[in-house]
Amino acid sequence: MPVDTLFEKLRFAERRLTAAEERVVFCRAAATKASAVLGGEFVSRSRDVTANENAVIRLMEAEQEYAEAEREYGDLRSQVCSLLQRLDDPINAEILKLRYVEHKRMTDIVRKIHLSRSNAYYRHENALADLEDIFSKEISEKCNKQVSFQSHFIEKD
Repeated sequence: MPVDTLFEKLRFAERRLTAAEERVVFCRAAATKASAVLGGEFVSRSRDVTANENAVIRLMEAEQEYAEAEREYGDLRSQVCSLLQRLDDPINAEILKLRYVEHKRMTDIVRKIHLSRSNAYYRHENALADLEDIFSKEISEKCNKQVSFQSHFIEKD
């Protein structure tokens, strides 16, 4: 999986987290409204109880979905940040973190880090290439370990 795919997965996980958070807010409001209706004086209280139960169930499902999305986003963000820490130049790592983790525009990054625009773009491209190398090495090491592990068991048979 190339680095840009990892960044895309991070963006998708963040969107999923935002959508889950919005669903929790919506379901919480619906449950509150259903509870308020249940407290009023209506003729068909059994229907109101069912509506309240359904609203609470939807809220619980939304909260569970949010927790799952939050865990996935946290895992991916940690993976990206640990990968960025392996870069030799901390300025390059900061540029990539601001760009892909915090979603800052390049003009904002240039202002924050106090670089020229051309230098920031140059460092950005170099950092991506370095990160791709690090990521490729990590993947090949994992594959080599897996092949070594499998061949160890094949030799014993």
